[in-house]
Amino acid sequence: MKSEVFLINKGILKNNFKRFGWIGIVYFLAMFFLVPLRIIMEHNTNLRHNLDNQFYDYLVIFYPDHSPFLLLLLLIMPVLVGTLLFRYLQAENEVGMQHTLPVTRDVLYHTHMLSGSILLSLPVIVIFFLNLIIVNILNINLYITNAYLLKWLILSLLLNWLLFFATVMMGMITGMSFLQVLLTFVIMILSTGLIGLVYYNLNFFIYGWALDYYGQNIEVLSPLLRISGAFAQHDLSGTEWAVYIFLIIVLYFASLYLYRKRRLERVGEAIAFDVLRVIFKYGVVFCFMLLFGAYFGDSQGYIPWVYFGYFAGSILAYIGVEALLSKSVDIIRWKKMKGYFVYAGVVVLLIVGLKFDIFGYEKRLPSLDNVDTVYFSGSFLDIRNVFEEKTLYDYFAMPAVFEDRENIKKVHGLHKYIIARRDVEKANMQKPYWLKKDLEEICFVYRMKDGSLMSRQYVIRKDDYKAWLKPIYESYEYKETCNALFRIELDRIEEMEITPYGKGGSLVVIKDPVLIKGAVEALKKDLLDMTYEEMVKPGKTTWAGIDFKIKVEREDGKEGYERFYMDWEKSFTHFEKWLKEVGKYEEARVMPGKYISYVLVQRVEGVSFDEVSKDLKYKRQNVSSWQNSSGVFKIDDPEKIEYFLRNCSDVYRSEGTEKMFSGYILLFVLNNGNDFVGVLEGDEEMLESW
Repeated sequence: MKSEVFLINKGILKNNFKRFGWIGIVYFLAMFFLVPLRIIMEHNTNLRHNLDNQFYDYLVIFYPDHSPFLLLLLLIMPVLVGTLLFRYLQAENEVGMQHTLPVTRDVLYHTHMLSGSILLSLPVIVIFFLNLIIVNILNINLYITNAYLLKWLILSLLLNWLLFFATVMMGMITGMSFLQVLLTFVIMILSTGLIGLVYYNLNFFIYGWALDYYGQNIEVLSPLLRISGAFAQHDLSGTEWAVYIFLIIVLYFASLYLYRKRRLERVGEAIAFDVLRVIFKYGVVFCFMLLFGAYFGDSQGYIPWVYFGYFAGSILAYIGVEALLSKSVDIIRWKKMKGYFVYAGVVVLLIVGLKFDIFGYEKRLPSLDNVDTVYFSGSFLDIRNVFEEKTLYDYFAMPAVFEDRENIKKVHGLHKYIIARRDVEKANMQKPYWLKKDLEEICFVYRMKDGSLMSRQYVIRKDDYKAWLKPIYESYEYKETCNALFRIELDRIEEMEITPYGKGGSLVVIKDPVLIKGAVEALKKDLLDMTYEEMVKPGKTTWAGIDFKIKVEREDGKEGYERFYMDWEKSFTHFEKWLKEVGKYEEARVMPGKYISYVLVQRVEGVSFDEVSKDLKYKRQNVSSWQNSSGVFKIDDPEKIEYFLRNCSDVYRSEGTEKMFSGYILLFVLNNGNDFVGVLEGDEEMLESW
């Protein structure tokens, strides 16, 4: 009687352990080989090869996203337990027998849930204590702390319980085991996947839709993805813990409620509740429609293919789901298909509404008086730093965040002009992908004075907006913000290295603080002097790469180093002058005569950059035969070689290798036998005049 009061039947509990105890044993053994044994093996490897114990090498053992087998184990075992314990609900010969036992459904449910929780939790808990013992015996608790082991235990249990309870709930909804497993994983990533698909498809119809902005971090909406990532990345927040615990409780009692209401004769049916059949059917159709639309739209880059994807995905999904629900392939009848036409009509109305911008998204522009600051960049990759105080240790390119009112007005004007031309730009976007090679992204985020944000993302042809972009790019605020050199404290620079482009010259290393100061000041002047044309010139080549070694204080309080890299642009006159003054100029770049023996030049007309690059690859392998070909000039005059060096471009042009090219292909041959290539667009009479 006591077991009935507590809704647990001891006999059923013991029987579950007899029938399914092997799952717990397999779980333990697999986990033992994947975690404790790997710790021992890693430690022995370090001792045998006299390697230092590596913090990262030990920790990745516990990271599911770095161990595919561990991830599979954590995902498969709870789903397997949930499926097998309630397998009788999907088996005609078992469902009746189970429910003839002298116990209520509630007792059956609670007993099975307790059995599953023990089978999943006990192996993980035992592994936790084994890890604890091994780590402390091997004296590697500096790398794998007891606190982290406890975190690993709790996260593993949380993931197990969440998947187990979700599997049980899906088992109450469906009468098919394979569908139960499938729906479990779908429901665990549904929020992230569905929102991602909706966002992606809106990008086809709304010009200015900030896809990359809205789509950031949507993986946190999936419990499966978020918890799996929490083993290695940021800890779950207090809110997330509360949400997941609440979700487990909801799943537990929702499954119990559905179990009480479920009709036992629904064995073998895809969906056991009539009210959920409609949601399931149109939910699947909607998801497949978006998936096919995204696939064809992305692969073809042409809006008619998006419509084809919508039709193909929705009709195939509708027919498939209808056949699954009715258990018949005889569904091509008006009675069965009329629901699809109603659905299609709703989708058409929605697309028309988006095309005509009934919500005013495309035309919306914030009032200048309400704007506090503006983020302006070619992407949202660095949006995490938007409006945040930049630290001394961030030595990477940053997006521009304008605070100056004049610059905000310029960005606002550019945005207004893009909106005014939206019909032209939208027409460009409707073209096949091969006609959109020269389009580029441009992103805005306005922070209003009330703290709210407004974001937009466009694809434009920058040449059409040069008059607007030029004053923005050439503003001091833009250059100072986007170039990390302005954020580096001079006394933190340990040394700078200059590596010449073209495989010639020697590495220049400068450690003298006075020289470093002079170099940085010259480079800053050059950055501020750059014109818009110099900043956006496609395929530009540089003299060398400049690498700064910077002292930083790490999170553990110890001193370390970071690297900051920038190019020595050919337009940098101040830096060139400084190098000549300190006697480093000829070491820091390839010089005609000193490093370059000669250059082979050939005129080409109307060929793509892709063809040019392939041709040059062949010519580099057959320099001697190409040199003797007609139309090939060999130039060894240092002044003329210098002209080619200063004005040549990279053959792998940034605006696309399919663009047609007319000009000169160049092969620079070094004294040491190496070579490098370039291209030069110029007057076809130039060589003849030489």
